[in-house]
Amino acid sequence: MDRDQAPAYLANFLECPSHQSALAMVILPLVLLISIVGCGDSASSRNAAQEIIDQATRSETAVTDLPAPERAAVLLEQIIEAEYQKWQRAPGYEERQPTQAPHGTEVDIYVNAELAVAIGSTGRSEWPVGSIVVKDGWDGNTLTLIAAMSKDSDGWFYMETNADLKPVFFGVNAGGCATSACHGKSGSDAILAFDLP
Repeated sequence: MDRDQAPAYLANFLECPSHQSALAMVILPLVLLISIVGCGDSASSRNAAQEIIDQATRSETAVTDLPAPERAAVLLEQIIEAEYQKWQRAPGYEERQPTQAPHGTEVDIYVNAELAVAIGSTGRSEWPVGSIVVKDGWDGNTLTLIAAMSKDSDGWFYMETNADLKPVFFGVNAGGCATSACHGKSGSDAILAFDLP
């Protein structure tokens, strides 16, 4: 390669997203290692560096490829970081509603932007990939659980927490969620609280 061709080759190399990811995966740990050595060998520096590396690694792994417990933790983290309680409320749930479902005595239901757009459309036979619906289960003024459904190309992933907000049911058919006795009986693509438009 000519010396004059090197800048164009490097520019083309860096335009590719997979090259950018690979380069980031090499440079990030190197920068962290240098910063740890420069700041001393404290446990907190190592823990912070490991967390950053873990986050970078997680972002390179498809969420659907994670084992169900880790996928549930990622979904819970994702909805909490997105401040799901500020999302649009589901139709018919503009305020907390009593329920007979196994999710508390009252519920609040929220939908993410993808699902909100789909709710406003017509003629759907299923909800789009990327849809997330979150249900807060209440007993009086006590939040007893968070239940979430996230749709990807593999279908619906279910996650439900206990009162300590730790995922206890999770998976494609968590605790029987997708069976014909529960979400599987819905004619609205597994969502029981509201219908397809």
